[in-house]
Amino acid sequence: MKIATILFSLTAIAQPIACNLNALTAEERKEHAALSRRVAGAFREPSATADGWALSVPVELLPDLAKWIDSERKCCPFLRFSVVVEPGATAARLTLSGREGVKDFLAEQFRLKTF
Repeated sequence: MKIATILFSLTAIAQPIACNLNALTAEERKEHAALSRRVAGAFREPSATADGWALSVPVELLPDLAKWIDSERKCCPFLRFSVVVEPGATAARLTLSGREGVKDFLAEQFRLKTF
């Protein structure tokens, strides 16, 4: 069990921070682009975390957010996703994170900065 854990950890570390555009079909890429405009366009309250970014997303977009994450994880397998919705909340908290370098990658891709 320890050997498998070590090999998995080394594989995760060595994974490049690069999107695999071939992970989606042409039709999936078109749908993903539309989802990205809706979802990323609604990102609010960016805050840097140790290894990524936390963002608010209106709860009305949860179905689109789930579809976006499903597509995004295929083309960007180096990303870690976490969504938290507190009882009665009007916004979900999406955390995007990963290994060293992912935080800067996300900041550039989504034009994130803290205020």
